[in-house]
Amino acid sequence: MEDTGEAHLHALRERFKPVVQPCQKRMDKGKVKTQGLSDNDILQLCQAWQQEFADIVNGTKEELPPWRE
Repeated sequence: MEDTGEAHLHALRERFKPVVQPCQKRMDKGKVKTQGLSDNDILQLCQAWQQEFADIVNGTKEELPPWRE
């Protein structure tokens, strides 16, 4: 026969036992996938990124900035 402490622990364990549900794959989760980018889209993206980050990826300039007093 269980004493009251063990019975209480057993009741708490059953009360807070996690409910496990089987995984179901959701088809509507996330963004809708498209066919992908065309070659023209990739070319335009590359050109836009190169123009936007030209000052970062092209290295340092050979000339010094103007002197400030």
